[in-house]
Amino acid sequence: MKSSYHINRKIVDEPVKKYQQYKDSIQDGTKVKLNVKAIQSDRNYSRMTDQYKAFVEEHKDTIFTVEYDEKFGKEPKIVMLKEDTSDPKYYWWVGELEVL
Repeated sequence: MKSSYHINRKIVDEPVKKYQQYKDSIQDGTKVKLNVKAIQSDRNYSRMTDQYKAFVEEHKDTIFTVEYDEKFGKEPKIVMLKEDTSDPKYYWWVGELEVL
């Protein structure tokens, strides 16, 4: 029988590897599009709100500009999109965006 360490390690391996792919942040002011495939393939996508899912569908071809929120530091992996008119604005992990 495997120890709880090995079981927990297996559970976190995938998200950690995914996170490590995106070591660099996306610079403030960079033009991006939503990576719809990555967003919809997330295992938690089915739990997201209908408003969030509608936003993703409506803006799958929209070009956005990355905007930093100062609470995430100078080179964040979590960003906002200037053209997002939602209230409040959605936060995006850099792995959910395609740099143009």
